Amino acid sequence: MSKEEAEHGMVHHNVSLMERLHRQGKHVLVAGGHMNNWEWSALTLSQNIPHRTMALYKKLSDPSAEELMKSSRSRFGLEMVPTKKGRGWMDSAMKDKHPVAVIMGFDQSPSDPHKSWWTTFLGAETAVLYGLEQWSRRYDMAVVYASIRRVKAWSYTLHYELVAETVADLPEGEVLDRCLAILEREICEDPTRWLWSHKRWKHQRPEGLPLNPRHHPPSPKS
Repeated sequence: MSKEEAEHGMVHHNVSLMERLHRQGKHVLVAGGHMNNWEWSALTLSQNIPHRTMALYKKLSDPSAEELMKSSRSRFGLEMVPTKKGRGWMDSAMKDKHPVAVIMGFDQSPSDPHKSWWTTFLGAETAVLYGLEQWSRRYDMAVVYASIRRVKAWSYTLHYELVAETVADLPEGEVLDRCLAILEREICEDPTRWLWSHKRWKHQRPEGLPLNPRHHPPSPKS
């Protein structure tokens, strides 16, 4: 697929939000779930927004699959950084004056239920990755949700939606709560387009860990 074909098939909307945050010098955490064609969205991010773009990913055990995934996603400018090297990359980027956008999928099942944020999701107790909260607070990042919607075969849209411009004054878990509400909305609108094979409910909440309440119902369609 050429760059022109990729851009034609994944049209980005509300890019003005990202442009405004870039003018303000804000680093942005772009949150998203595994809805529709997320691979295609990763392919087109760097040429649609003004930020330097980076995606965190879990390194694959198969070297051939690892190389294929990295080369596929990064060929138009997206930088692929393994999760274990993410903080080092970001600490270095913070010294640069050019704002960065870090893409983070947050709907996988955490490997360690003891180090997870426990709340309810789609009506069930669920362990949630804490990276959104951790990174947005540590690096004072604005949080934007990227919703991917299918228009027809070979045609998608990506819509940028502001979750929080400043997170420092928000209560703990608020960023995750808001993002979960958007993801629930997406799933309820088109349940067959979510990656259910992530086995979101394979863990049970360890004894002694609190179940954090939800404060935001599925958000209305933007």
